[in-house]
Order: sequence, then C-alpha cells, then structure tokens
Amino acid sequence: MQNIVAEAIPGEKYQFAFWAKLSGTASVKTNIIVRMRFENDDIVNGPCRREICNIFLRPVTTTIESKGRQWQRIVSDEFTMFGNYTKWPGQPSFILFTMLTKDMASSGELRVSNFEFLGEHSLTGEVITDSPTITTVPSMQPSNMEVPDYVRYIVRYAGDIRTVINYPFQVDKTGEILPMDGSKQYQLCEVDEVEGKYGVFPNRMGFFMGGKCVPIRGGNPTVHIDPIFVNMTDIHLLDLTDENSTTVTPINVEQTYGGDLLLESVVDDEICETFPNPYDNDYRGADAMNPDDVPSRFNPDQPVFAELPDGSYALYDSRLVTVENSLENPTPDGGGKSVLRSTIRAQRDGFTARVSTSGRAEFFVFNDHNIALCNNEQPNFLNRESCVLTYDENACVKEYEQSTNTFIDVQLVITFDEETLAKMHNATRASYREASPGFAARDNSRYIYAVKNLRFDDSIANGTLAGTKIDLPCYRAGGNPTSRWIPRPDLDASTCANSLQENTVAVLKHTLETSNDENPYIRDIVLWNQIEEDACNGADLYEFGMLIMTSEGCWENVHPDYM
Repeated sequence: MQNIVAEAIPGEKYQFAFWAKLSGTASVKTNIIVRMRFENDDIVNGPCRREICNIFLRPVTTTIESKGRQWQRIVSDEFTMFGNYTKWPGQPSFILFTMLTKDMASSGELRVSNFEFLGEHSLTGEVITDSPTITTVPSMQPSNMEVPDYVRYIVRYAGDIRTVINYPFQVDKTGEILPMDGSKQYQLCEVDEVEGKYGVFPNRMGFFMGGKCVPIRGGNPTVHIDPIFVNMTDIHLLDLTDENSTTVTPINVEQTYGGDLLLESVVDDEICETFPNPYDNDYRGADAMNPDDVPSRFNPDQPVFAELPDGSYALYDSRLVTVENSLENPTPDGGGKSVLRSTIRAQRDGFTARVSTSGRAEFFVFNDHNIALCNNEQPNFLNRESCVLTYDENACVKEYEQSTNTFIDVQLVITFDEETLAKMHNATRASYREASPGFAARDNSRYIYAVKNLRFDDSIANGTLAGTKIDLPCYRAGGNPTSRWIPRPDLDASTCANSLQENTVAVLKHTLETSNDENPYIRDIVLWNQIEEDACNGADLYEFGMLIMTSEGCWENVHPDYM
C-alpha cells in the first residue's frame, strides 16, 4: 500500500503496471482498489453525507495464472484520479492502493513487486513501491512515510553506520511505526542480502520482537550516505566518481537483481592503506550454530563505502577472498572455508546444521543463492591425472552414506539436453590417442549415454537382486533421500493419483514446486528428514514410483539413474 495523496494530480488520467508471480494454485481472481479517504467538511453539499468519505476506483480486475511460477507483468486499465477533489469541501487524508484476491486456494501464494506508473506520470521509470509487502490485509499505515528533508535516520549495524534512510521502519503486516530516535536497538533475523527495492519476493528482513521474527516493510534498506547528516571524515570512503577511470559491473544479477557490483578498475589511492583488512573480518554477528573460526566476528571492523560515478553509494563486501585453484595448485580445502564463512546461519532457507556423533558439525547446503559453492570433486576418469589428496579440516566433499567429514557439499545442476550431452560425449573422447611412431593407438574413451525405462520394482528397491538396492523417495538409511522425477503432461488431476498419506503428498508436492532444479526433462529433489515437517509420513517410507500433482502438472517418481 502506498499513500500517493501528495503526488496525485486530481482529475488526471493514470495507468500503472506491476509484476506478479503465482504458485501453489493454477489461477486466482485479483482486484486492485484505489481508495481515497476524504475528510468531509460539508455533509450536505460534500462528496458524501458523512464526515469521512471513502471513495473507490477499481483499475484492475483480472485473473492471474501460474504460468510455471514465472514473473509476469500486469497492466491496469486507464483511470481518472477521482475528479477535481481540491474543490470539494474538505481534504483527502490518503489515497491508497490495495490488492485483493478472491477465493484463492489455501496452498496458493501470490507475490507482487515493482508497481510503476506509465505514460506521462511514469516518474522517469522509477518504481513507486521500493519493495513488495507480505501483508495479507489492508493496513491503516501507508508504506511511503517519508520524513521532511531536514530529517534523516542513521541506521547502524554493530555500532557503525550502515546507511541513511528517510523513512521509519514499519512492521510489515500491521504498519506499526517503530521508534527511530535511538532509544531502541533491534536484533536482525531472516535477512536477505538482496536490496529491498530489488526484491521480487517477500521482504525478508525481520527484527526479533516479542519472541519471534517480525518482517519489516521494505526489506533490506538501500546503502546511502548523506553528507548533510554524516561526518564524512568519520567513515571509510573510496572516491570512485570519475567515470573515465572507474568500471563497475553488476554481477550475480539472477540472485541479487543488480544489487552486487564488481569493481574492475585498478584503484591507486593511498587511502586504501587505511582501510581494515578484509581477511580478518566477518559481518555476520553472533550465532552459536556458525563456525567460530574468526576471532573478530563479534567486533567487526568499520565498513568501507564507495561513492560511484552516478552519485550513489555502495558498501564493500569483505567476504570476497580470491584463491588460486588450478590443476597445478588446487585449493587444499576446495573452497570449504569460504563456504563456511558465507553461510548465514543454521535453519535458514537452503542451509541446516547438525552435530554428528563424532562431535563435529555437519553442514547441509541445498540452495545456491548468495553462498559460496565448493569447487572440490571426487576423483573420476576426467580429473584423475591431476587429483591430489587433502587432509585440510575444512575440505569440501561429496556426501556418502557412511561419512565422518566436516562438510557436505552442494551438488551443482547440469541440464542434460542435446547440447550438453554432445559436449560431454566429445569430452569423453579426449582420452583417445592416435597411433604414432613408437606408440600404439590407445582408446581410453568413456562414452556417456542417456538411459530411460530402467527397471524400477520391488526387486530393485528392496535389494533382493545383488547390488541393486537404491534410495527411495522417502527413505535413506542415515541420510536425506534424493529422488528423481519426470513430468507427465499426459495425466491430469483425475488420473494423477496415488495412495499416499495426506502429509506425504503435501511434502512431496511442496518440494517439487520449490525445487531450484531448472531441468525441464527431469527433476531431482531432496527431503530433509531431520526436520519433521519436511519428511514423509512413516507409513510411506518404502513407497516409490508414485504420481504427484503440482501446480505445474503431474510428476512421476522414476529410477534415480533415469536419464
């Protein structure tokens, strides 16, 4: 919701657009209402016969479809801004936009972002809402509660300046305005590294309040330094305003939507010698579940800012540490220490931790957004000539059923299609050597084939045939089961049936729909059995080959080596 009463032009024609993504249901009917609350001074000749008039417009009445959980742009009808209400007896207190859904399934989730006016009222293309809200009911507190030009709020993290903002923090669901006079400190929780105004998903920055994590409207605030309110000599600031000598390139665009920048220019400035050493710093703050290998982690160094050519500001990310990882000099830990440093905390989306029976912590990472990925690999016929054995305590390794390693690695995803299979086929032929004087021809090629319709019955799943026992979708002895699924577009909701328990269906359906496996032909999912709500019903542990209906269609469980 945004109060645009100060910006709206009475009687003008407007049109706006926004982005939406629907999951968990095939479609939903959606309305957007523009509401003006008018304080009426004349109940006889005014716009209504009450002291408070609520006047509504409905510029959007549409059905939003799932479309494979993809973001889609919605454009409103053109509408007139309530006529010339400046001539009415009284004044408007707010003009708010409210989105409503009708009879949406309980499993459905609608996400909206980046509202913007079109045409002559486009505000040079800048969005009106900096970040979506996860509010499910209208709030009496609008989102754009900007303060006068002579007031700013300095936000500090661990005692040091993090940014300067011109609006108070608000609780997302209620609009409650939080104290911003320095009398109160807030403990962060569930913070995404995506800048709030770029976040095309719920805000994901919260404060611990009343014993729980409460989402804050607007998400992670934009980095900004205002020299009127900040003594610039008290901060570490690098001047990168010369566009002729500064090259800054967005990176990780799919993860952070342009919020991460890479400086590609050489900086020759004596001021760099005064900056803190990034190798001994850590910005995460205290968390008992994280590796405690950085002595300074509870007293982080003062941050380093840069002023960019466009006049905006950026905050230096001290976690970027470059290391050599070549065939001649591989990284001893395979990047394990960097992976540990980059994980935010236990129980966050995509990251869990547990202590094994040996007393060592094991870390499971199953989402590759905004964390470092391990670059190690097990020996195979492609890398065996250059493989080395490491005894580094933080070495990344692949997970085995029997493992005492300290870290369990992320497995990257490769989409097997005609192009990738052809490239891998050519790579496996590299071991072939033609005959030459003094040397006979040698063929050590290892050809790769795609195989489907593998046998998948009780004799395979139960191991009654020697060497055939495989992981089942709901069960893996001592670990988290991984299963493979293929789409069944030939089946609909009436024929995509199973005999599983209701909570098992819910777990498999949720995991299939939220998987970040983008392969359109097969999909691998992992169930995290340590967490009760992420595990199947005990009655279904040995089931396999089932059909599951999702918002994307029907999926069939197949042999884990199906390709």
